[in-house]
Amino acid sequence: MIKRLTAMLLALALALSMVPFSAGAEEAVEKNLKYTVENGEATVTGYVHVAESLAIPETLGGCPVTAIGEGAFAYSGFSCIIVPKTASKIGDEAFYEARSTTVYLLAPELRFGSDPFWGVPVVYAYDVESVERIRGRLTAYSLEDYPCMPWLLNPVTEGSFTYALHKGEAILLSAEDAPSLRVPDTLGGCPVTRIAPLCFARMSNLRSLYLPDSVEYISRGAVYFSTLLNVLQLPQNLQYVGDYAFSYTDVPEGLFPDSLRHVGKEAFSHCNMTCLSFGPELESIGDRAFAVNPMTELTLPESVESLGLDITGASKVTVLSRTVSCSHSFESVSTIAAYAGSTAEAEAYRRGIDFQDLETGETVTTSYTTVVDGVGYRIMRDHAEVIHEGTSTTTEHLVLPETVEGKSLTAIGENAFCNREFQSVVLPDTVTEIRHYAFDSCQNLYSVVMSENLAYIEEEAFFRCKSLFTLYLPPSLTTYAPGADYYDNGIIYECSQPFYVVVQEGSAAERIARNGARTILPAREGYTYLSDDLGLYETDGITARLLVIHRPLRLSHEDLYTGADTIYGIPVTVVAGNLYHDIVTFESVALGNNIITVEAGAFSGTRLRYLYAGPNVQELPYPLFSENVVYSGDY
Repeated sequence: MIKRLTAMLLALALALSMVPFSAGAEEAVEKNLKYTVENGEATVTGYVHVAESLAIPETLGGCPVTAIGEGAFAYSGFSCIIVPKTASKIGDEAFYEARSTTVYLLAPELRFGSDPFWGVPVVYAYDVESVERIRGRLTAYSLEDYPCMPWLLNPVTEGSFTYALHKGEAILLSAEDAPSLRVPDTLGGCPVTRIAPLCFARMSNLRSLYLPDSVEYISRGAVYFSTLLNVLQLPQNLQYVGDYAFSYTDVPEGLFPDSLRHVGKEAFSHCNMTCLSFGPELESIGDRAFAVNPMTELTLPESVESLGLDITGASKVTVLSRTVSCSHSFESVSTIAAYAGSTAEAEAYRRGIDFQDLETGETVTTSYTTVVDGVGYRIMRDHAEVIHEGTSTTTEHLVLPETVEGKSLTAIGENAFCNREFQSVVLPDTVTEIRHYAFDSCQNLYSVVMSENLAYIEEEAFFRCKSLFTLYLPPSLTTYAPGADYYDNGIIYECSQPFYVVVQEGSAAERIARNGARTILPAREGYTYLSDDLGLYETDGITARLLVIHRPLRLSHEDLYTGADTIYGIPVTVVAGNLYHDIVTFESVALGNNIITVEAGAFSGTRLRYLYAGPNVQELPYPLFSENVVYSGDY
């Protein structure tokens, strides 16, 4: 597809004429719940009366409960609502302003509508990061941090500590803020083995914390943002440190116990640590675990089996393991010291990072740079990537090549096209990665032809692209890497609004798109999605269908919207019946000359007064959008 588009661009000089719940099912009532059934699946739509707690069953009417409908529990007064593992969708404002309700989401993965938890104080989930993205500062707890379902625990307060007992062990749930806290070895006669999520988080007085050696598990965000902490005693039997556990605390030098097996995502990011020491049991380190610390070197033991994304900002990392999984683990590293033939060496060559052989001591430069047609490239052993250095292209419509100096172009590097003035870009299908700030502040960019093989994208890749209003993300996209800050802004932060993202329903790309996207449109298999500054189009490569009308940067007339005849040389022949539009300021719309079909409902809900049909329109549905519209075949 990309080759065909590129050929059209060259031949035609880039001729730019420049999903909801069903309302029809009958509602039924069962077990204090209102619901509808469609296609053998039940959607909860409401409740009969408020009770202390509500456990939504896995089936209603003999069908699996797969969705919580729009506003189903809005303003409800339940203290606890348990959503079953069969559910896959949470609708718009499903729990809106349910201010006394704690919500438990038992499904490992969920799709969310807009503002489903607005006003809800606490949500427990397995996919806690997705919950946090849709609500910002909502307090969210990970169900993985508890040995049983949290509502089964019976909290007990003893002195400064609140805890719960489970199978002969004590879980520390919370503590009173104080300058110094020394957690006892036992509570309620049982050893303290686990620190619950956010137990010591955001304490304004805590300066020293002593944890007993009995503690094996420190949960997500346990000491997050207790910024005055400067004395920390870690347990000698500690095995697990959860995501964000000590993030944004002034933790002293990292002397980790030999028992430590796992360090979670951003567990010690922003901690002012200058050196680290690991024991021989460490197995895994999460994304950005030690990011934004002033350390210059980091040594990883032979026991480490897997590393997350961009684990550290240290300039040099020594990797003793020959087989560690480490894709994208060293994004901010200048030198990797490892054994020849190891996976770390392969990653050094893949990323163009200097490689030092631990056996010979020899350091190898793994890449060089070049500039072709105003675009800077880093050339590695078997591929190339676009880089910021040397990039000065002034072309309006940029078509990137599949190969550079015989190497496949696989990545758009960090800040690669920052502040460039091009209006459209075509990415070849060889591109698999788009990195942080790749298209930062490309103010005129309105069209991106996406690589069908894109697999990895970083936060704010299209930051401040003010003219960009639509983006297609292919089903091949599986990995999203957030940036250094706690607030995750997604890939289209400060772009045009409204913004439309086209993704395949149920794909990993859809989950990535929902981070910051306002409107999600479903992609159909076998179609490509293209845009110009007039709209978004679905095409099979022969004809195109207009899906979204957008207020363009250039207007043929102050109040007249004139549609495109072609998109990348492909004739636009159909206006979709479920057309999305941002045209409330226009009195008139003129269809493109190649339009043949206008589907029913195409302009419903608009405030237009005039529609100018093109010469090839065979029939207009009636009513098209209102009784006040004047239809005309003239332009």
